[in-house]
This record gives sequence, C-alpha cells and structure tokens, in this order.
Amino acid sequence: AYMSLGSMQTVRTGKPDEAIDNLQKSLSLNKSLAAGEPANTQYRRMLADNYKFLGDALTDRDERIRMHREALAIREEMLTNDPANPQELTAVASLYQRIGTILGNKAEGVKSEEGYRETLEHFNKSLLIYNKLRNLEPNNSRHGRNAADIMAMS
Repeated sequence: AYMSLGSMQTVRTGKPDEAIDNLQKSLSLNKSLAAGEPANTQYRRMLADNYKFLGDALTDRDERIRMHREALAIREEMLTNDPANPQELTAVASLYQRIGTILGNKAEGVKSEEGYRETLEHFNKSLLIYNKLRNLEPNNSRHGRNAADIMAMS
C-alpha cells in the first residue's frame, strides 16, 4: 500500500516529501520480503518497482540514478533466468532509458565526453532491447514507439 500511495502522490498530489516517505517505508518492507524469500519472483519484482518509483520521486540526481541502478540490477538478474520474458525485457529497457535520460538531462548537464558516452550507452542498450521486443512481439506497437522515443533523445 505504501508503494501505491507513494507513486500516486508523486504523480498526482505534488507532495514529494510524503511520496518519498511512503516509498521508503515500502522499500523497507519489500527488502524484508525479498530477503526472506529470495526465490519469490513477485517479491523481487515489487522490490525492483519500488526502487524505480523511488528513483522517479527523488530530486537528487545521484540518488535517482542509484535507485534506478538498484532496480536494473534486480531486473537483469531476473532476466538471466528467463531471457525472452517480454515483461522483464521491457522493464530492463525502460530502466536503461530512465538512467540515460537522467544522465543526459540538459538541465543537469552532461559534464564530460565520458558522461555523454555513458548516456548514449544506456540509450543504445535500451534501443537494442526494444528492437528485440519488436521481433518477439511484432503486433505490440508500444515497443516501436519506445524505440522511436529513444532515437529522438540520442
């Protein structure tokens, strides 16, 4: 409930402090659940989503990236067990895209050539996955739209 409340507060109420507080409470609970049953994929998905939502809610650039990377690590590990799973592929592609967007945010600036390369690297990884998804699910137009969004950003 904390995760749902926090993610809704982030988007709809403009109360970021309350949203972050609820997402942090949820994160603590989800960490305990995932640690108690490490083989439970539902708990691991919830934990990854919680990191993602918290990363979306935070304002500190480095913390946002750190939260998204935590989510990415969990999702990539889950993907190794089921490499053609569209749900996991989409989650991984989305997280690469989010991290690339934060890294390349013009307001925060890409401070070096290395930073620019890292931004493009994340976009390219996301694009590769979306193209793989387009082949796996040719009737799903969302993957093509996501790929087009990334090409427009890079």
